[in-house]
Amino acid sequence: MKLCDGQVPIPCGLHSLDGAAYSENENGPWVPMRSNTSIFKQNHPRHIKCCNTNEDTENTELTKEEAHAVKFFNRAFSGNRIHEDVTYFIKPGWIAVNRRDGYVRLAYTTVAKDERGYPIIPDLLSYQEAIYWYVTMKLSFPNYLKGTLGGKGVNSAQNTFFYIQGQWNFYRNQAYAECMMPTQDELKSIKNDWNKLIPDYDSDTCFFENQGSQQTILNDYYYGY
Repeated sequence: MKLCDGQVPIPCGLHSLDGAAYSENENGPWVPMRSNTSIFKQNHPRHIKCCNTNEDTENTELTKEEAHAVKFFNRAFSGNRIHEDVTYFIKPGWIAVNRRDGYVRLAYTTVAKDERGYPIIPDLLSYQEAIYWYVTMKLSFPNYLKGTLGGKGVNSAQNTFFYIQGQWNFYRNQAYAECMMPTQDELKSIKNDWNKLIPDYDSDTCFFENQGSQQTILNDYYYGY
């Protein structure tokens, strides 16, 4: 995605953003971006024009304050300073980057849809039961308020509604657990990551490519061991 004045639109259907990368060219090389942690978040200013820092900006139509801001942002967001952190933050409808020009790659998850565009769920019993009991609970709540749910007993409506609510809670938690459960291959990567003597602090520089790989440590034979 090409940056337009320091920002790109959020892709349609984005559910969660896993990571982002930046490059001055369309084909790379790509460097990882991190989320902006500053209290005052802003991307390259859109209300002033970018100009050459070597020119005398005070003689242009810009005010003195605007000229100073132009010089500052030209230095801060120059393409020659790619070694500095490239950060981003999310605002309504847009992902703002602290670079004016360039390209952005996003790794994100979306809601699964069928060929008609309707959301779909995994073909698992827990998901089907969770949805069934959720709809049943919502439809039963008005009758519970009226006292017409579950017969003529004093606590029949309350017991019936609590039973329906308990069924929904059970299958909801079961569906959540099945959704979060890693596969066998993912478990192997987690095992390799947890059993490392030397933490991999710089794994973000290579987009966490070696995060789940097995660590190899070579012994030092200089002292005979």
